[in-house]
Amino acid sequence: MIYWMDKYATLSFGSKSAVPSHYEALFNSGTKPSDWTIVPPSKDELIQLSGAQLSTLSELAPDWLDRTLQSPYAMGPFQFATAGELFNFALMHEAIHLGVISSQMKLLR
Repeated sequence: MIYWMDKYATLSFGSKSAVPSHYEALFNSGTKPSDWTIVPPSKDELIQLSGAQLSTLSELAPDWLDRTLQSPYAMGPFQFATAGELFNFALMHEAIHLGVISSQMKLLR
């Protein structure tokens, strides 16, 4: 989630990426731990980055959501024209992932 929320923020608001570049090899679509050739970040590093992301999100000005993207961003059947459309989709999409992960963790306990 940290990688993708950073990616969506970059696409939506033009902000500079705040995650290490090697995260793409670990967390991009289609990657899986069995294919990793580099050491993943520690839990503490992920927690620190997650906290930093939350701080950055709290600094977003509401009018940034109305900004028109340089070119519409297409993802499957969806097309996003504004930063708000894309970023709100990202928040909902990642929340669904969190819900699934939370449910799976409950099943494993």
